[in-house]
Amino acid sequence: MNKKGCSIDEHMNSYTKLLTDLVNVDVKIDEEDKVVILLNSLPEEEYETFTLTLINVDNHLTTMRCLLLL
Repeated sequence: MNKKGCSIDEHMNSYTKLLTDLVNVDVKIDEEDKVVILLNSLPEEEYETFTLTLINVDNHLTTMRCLLLL
């Protein structure tokens, strides 16, 4: 996924495509892993505080919750 120079919408489209591609080759991804992939794919310079806050505050993060907060 392209971290720099793209909008959050473009980034989320890339993230969704990645998950879809993995499902298409029968890779099962747990919700927790989806969240980790999403948070680690965000540009660190712009989203470091956001990511650290979510990780430290919410022990039951879901992909949907992350998307709503973005």
